[in-house]
Amino acid sequence: MVTVAPMPPTPSAYAGSAPGLSPDALLKHATDYGAWC
Repeated sequence: MVTVAPMPPTPSAYAGSAPGLSPDALLKHATDYGAWC
């Protein structure tokens, strides 16, 4: 069963322990956020 979160994780959630956001993390966030919208 797939549960739809009320909102996707914040961009910082994709960054992990790396300082700032990597292009991959930013792209993943944008993709997830776009799918949520």
